[in-house]
Amino acid sequence: MKTWLFVAIALELAIVAIYLISLNVAGTPYPPFDMNGYMTIPSWLQAIQLFAISVIAVVLLVSRVSPPPSKGFLVAIAVFLGYAAIDEVFKVHLKLHRYLPLQSDEWFGIYIGLLVSLLLLGSWDFWRLWRQFPRETAIAAVGLGVFVLGGFLSYWVFQPFGWLDAEPFRIAFEEFLELLGENLVVFGSLQFSIKKLNF
Repeated sequence: MKTWLFVAIALELAIVAIYLISLNVAGTPYPPFDMNGYMTIPSWLQAIQLFAISVIAVVLLVSRVSPPPSKGFLVAIAVFLGYAAIDEVFKVHLKLHRYLPLQSDEWFGIYIGLLVSLLLLGSWDFWRLWRQFPRETAIAAVGLGVFVLGGFLSYWVFQPFGWLDAEPFRIAFEEFLELLGENLVVFGSLQFSIKKLNF
């Protein structure tokens, strides 16, 4: 399983390299590897990882494993990340203002609110998971932290370089950290599931 993790990280680094090289050579990203586009290889890769976590939650739910995690937590994870996988491919968040009374950039606050609510409502589940499966929970928690901080850090790190054309590097930095974080969450979730299901 560790081999899969290293292969995934190497693939993502290759995607970043292709994205930045194509920008440098052609002035525009090679479409299949556009890290800021939709229905591209990076967006499909992120969607697959999010969907994988959602499927793991559904498998645990159907298997009726004993808590932790609770059924409510598993349902919330399955629904939230299943939707996130769809959103990653089709960029639903960029179209919400067409159907809801929102400004085009207000989706960010809604998504952060949902994520924080999920973390708060699942805090007891996280605590019990930490007590019983510390290694797997730590790996997934680090992955979640990398994923969430990736978006924020990308703006803070590259803000001082606003006078440069640093946006492509910011996008590459943000998307790579999100992919890396998802890798760790999938890895931790799979290891936990194997123990929980006694494989």
